[in-house]
Amino acid sequence: MARKVPSAKKSYYFKPFVRTARARSASLEKYKPEVLAEAGKAGLKAVRAEIRLASWKRTPKRLIRSFSYTVGDNTVSIRTNHPAAHFMDKGVHTHQMSYLMDRTVPIIADTGEVIFRRCTAKTLADGSWIHPGIRAKNFISRGMRKARLAMQKIFQEETIKQLRHSMEWEVR
Repeated sequence: MARKVPSAKKSYYFKPFVRTARARSASLEKYKPEVLAEAGKAGLKAVRAEIRLASWKRTPKRLIRSFSYTVGDNTVSIRTNHPAAHFMDKGVHTHQMSYLMDRTVPIIADTGEVIFRRCTAKTLADGSWIHPGIRAKNFISRGMRKARLAMQKIFQEETIKQLRHSMEWEVR
């Protein structure tokens, strides 16, 4: 049975936190695109910082650059198009790589020499072709938690600003 691989495009959506601060004015129900863009930048910064903090042999610059944000209708989403982002974040268990059956695989030795090995039924039966696994780094969930806090602060400041503005009109 084939295992479903997550798509390369992943999105993480943030809905504004207005519902907690309901107000009489309908204008408070929507944020300006500039505010959402500011929140998107703050969220992106938090996720990228968590990627840098995770333990790596080398900093994955392509992974960091693969994250971006988009502003929708009163929403912010942070996306990645890196094909292995999910596996780097959630990790991979040790497993036999049966999906390499009848394929030739280039292996780079410590000396820099390239060796080509072919995966056959016999080498799989002998116990070869075992993936060592990847430890979960959980940088996306930590980054999203910090991004949500940063965005919440921006949304709260904007809500207070809108409330003050609406109160000025009521006083006049």
